[in-house]
Amino acid sequence: ISICIGESADLNATGGGSYIWDEDPTLSALLIPDPVATPLGDTEYKVTGVDDNGCENRDSLFVFTFDLPDVSVGGDETVCIGDSVNLMATGATTYLWDSEPTLSALDIPDPWAMPTVLTEYKVTGTDDNGCMNRDSLFVSTLAVPDIDAGEDDAVCIGGTVSLFATGGLADMYVWNDDPTLSELDVFHPDATPTETTEYIVTGTDINGCSNIDTVMVEVYDLPIINAGLDDDICIGDSTHL
Repeated sequence: ISICIGESADLNATGGGSYIWDEDPTLSALLIPDPVATPLGDTEYKVTGVDDNGCENRDSLFVFTFDLPDVSVGGDETVCIGDSVNLMATGATTYLWDSEPTLSALDIPDPWAMPTVLTEYKVTGTDDNGCMNRDSLFVSTLAVPDIDAGEDDAVCIGGTVSLFATGGLADMYVWNDDPTLSELDVFHPDATPTETTEYIVTGTDINGCSNIDTVMVEVYDLPIINAGLDDDICIGDSTHL
């Protein structure tokens, strides 16, 4: 008989009227034909059977044990809310993660996890002998920064407005590529839009977590000013504009 360490094997002696198994602490009982054996390693179990005539005979069997697979999921992880982390189980042949809606799959070694709160992920790994073992890890979550691109603004066409983002580290802002911005990797670029434009900024905090915000700059057309027709006058005369 072969079993995985930690499992039990049902023994069953036949051919006699009564039985006594040799003393062994891994047997559930000694005076029955069918004790349960829970060996910690390869073990030989011996039994003496007695028939109705008082005649005795002996037999034995070995119970071999397989080591459990060394299932590992590595150390705990930390992820920004909204981001994913790739989990990786090793040490076995097949894997099954405990049901968790924030996992991309349950029956693969390397699912993606997208937790919204501190979450423990548990996996069972099975080796080629059918032996199973478990491991788990915690994934902590970090809040994303509250990035603010400022209030919407307006400017006359040809004019410039200064944008100002807050909520992240001063040197960790990136504005979406736009030729009407003076710079993209600062928190306070100047914008010179030629039409109403939405500007998008990504800010990152000290934990490496990012968030975005937008600001709308409306562009006003310039008024059409008419000073009238050109005129000629003699020196000393006047004209009405």
